[in-house]
Amino acid sequence: MKKLMEQMAEELSAAFEKSGYDPSYGKVTVSNRPDLCEFQCNGAMAGAKAYKKAPFMIADDVVAYLKDSQVFSMAEVVKPGFINLKVKGEFLADYLKEMAADEKLSVSAAKEPKTIIIDYGGPNVAKHLHVGHLRSAIIGESIKRIGRFVGHKVIGDVHLGDWGLQMGLIITELKHRKPELVYFDDSYTGEYPEEAPFTISELEEIYPCASGKSKEDEAYRNEALEATHLLQQGKPGYMALWNHIMNVSVTDLKRNYDKLNVSFDLWKKESDAQPYIPGMVEEMKEKGYLIRTDRGFRIVMDFQGNTVHYDATNPAAREYVWQKAKKNYYDKGIKVFWLDEAEPEYSVYDFDNYRYHMGPNVQVGNIYPALYAKTFFDGMKAEGQENIINLLRCAWAGSQKYGALVWSGDIHSSFSSLRNQLAAGLNMGLAGIPWWTTDIGGFHGGDPKDPKFQELLVRWFEYGTFCPVMRLHGYREPLKEPMGKEGGAACVSGADNEVWSFGEEAYEICKKYLALRESMKPYITELMEAAHEKGTPVMRPLFYDFPKDSKCWEIEDQYMFGPDVLVAPVTYADMRKRTIYLPEGSQWTNFDTEEIYEGGQVIEVDAPLSQIPVFTRNGRKLK
Repeated sequence: MKKLMEQMAEELSAAFEKSGYDPSYGKVTVSNRPDLCEFQCNGAMAGAKAYKKAPFMIADDVVAYLKDSQVFSMAEVVKPGFINLKVKGEFLADYLKEMAADEKLSVSAAKEPKTIIIDYGGPNVAKHLHVGHLRSAIIGESIKRIGRFVGHKVIGDVHLGDWGLQMGLIITELKHRKPELVYFDDSYTGEYPEEAPFTISELEEIYPCASGKSKEDEAYRNEALEATHLLQQGKPGYMALWNHIMNVSVTDLKRNYDKLNVSFDLWKKESDAQPYIPGMVEEMKEKGYLIRTDRGFRIVMDFQGNTVHYDATNPAAREYVWQKAKKNYYDKGIKVFWLDEAEPEYSVYDFDNYRYHMGPNVQVGNIYPALYAKTFFDGMKAEGQENIINLLRCAWAGSQKYGALVWSGDIHSSFSSLRNQLAAGLNMGLAGIPWWTTDIGGFHGGDPKDPKFQELLVRWFEYGTFCPVMRLHGYREPLKEPMGKEGGAACVSGADNEVWSFGEEAYEICKKYLALRESMKPYITELMEAAHEKGTPVMRPLFYDFPKDSKCWEIEDQYMFGPDVLVAPVTYADMRKRTIYLPEGSQWTNFDTEEIYEGGQVIEVDAPLSQIPVFTRNGRKLK
């Protein structure tokens, strides 16, 4: 059964063809003005240039063939050339009846069924489930069922947190409370008891108690760290306790998930990865796949212990890393990667001390991020994937060849940092890297309840709406307890950072700009096509589009978002008015007030918190 939008598009395409135009212009989209119509077609706008004809004339020709349509009850032209559409009730009723009669509700089966693993649980042993765990469980279960419904083989994995300091804390507290237990007797060589020395209720009380003590008592924390180390080294008594903790916790977790009607095919644990890590690290060292140091102990970063990055300048290292990623992620359905630490990051920036396969860092270091992107690009391309794009934290000249969508890194949450991002984004585009984004609100800092930060977040969100990629991300304060015990989950978590986290006023403004971004999809699609085909920057300085206007070469706090949208971000606190220069040779319309101005002049406009000055060129519509 054809989808509703497909049937409507066929009707529009036939009308375009009968009118003598390319039927590909008959695309139908959901209306962003439901008060006027349900659906719309902007094909006449797109075809105007090709046919050298006013868009409303093309639209009139097309609508004439829709008067007796069996699909549309209304098809009318709105200047400058939009076609507004409403669907006939009879057509919709027949369509719904046909859907209801289909056992799959007209959902198309997957043409090429795949095996997909979904990691969506994330609970921790010995701890209560909280709302974050419940949310991921419900979303993951829904995705799993949808995938199976359309014919994929979907495997659900709980990803159980069971390894790390949390275990050491529990063992330490048990030792303090019950030192007589056989698990703490180093001379014991017999079988350990089958019954756990605690209940789930006792276990859920022990962990927060131990966690609290470790924050106040350094000696206690060191004892817990040592217990963690001994556990991971396989100390028999501690391993026996770990098995008890696992059995009691997993039994309780399964009971809770059953109540939610959530099930998992796999109960893989973080500890399952432990046996593979030492061997992999040693292999990479032996084969020269890791960054080296010319002097001192081999360490480049202190993150949860000694960290050494792989050497992306070594072709063999790139292939080794890709094969690991392919086996454990790509082959299981992951087709887009978030590639952090792409600079790479060092704890101490003694560049002369670090040596790569291609040479000393001081000579070749800048190429590292481009080759990091190439690692995954080459592997994905070899698998036959097209339109490859991955998120990276750093780039160098040529990174765009390897599908790099670059974000500007872990920047500070401040207005001065926001001003830096404006400059960075424009320079990135001019350097030939069109896919760029920034952490809206900055990464480091920012209390969602602080009015000053709320203002910064709003201004950054407004600016982010007119960036190539719009991305809300950050490490908000005050920080939360870790959500897990291994990897990134063992780090403390930032405060809430959703659009509704910054107060009601900010939420309403964010919703407004999210809707605007959504309505700009057709325009942004044009910009992305130009970037893909010609390398045209999505955001660019004014002089890019107005090279003959000398004033445009001097302005650094405005920019063009594509050829037809001028954006003037508000990058200072408490600013509620802005001076704008409108380039000469064009007519400019204030997006919010619809006031029209001739180019070649400086104007002052209001900039209340709920809006930044945006002007469209020569009547261009964004909605």
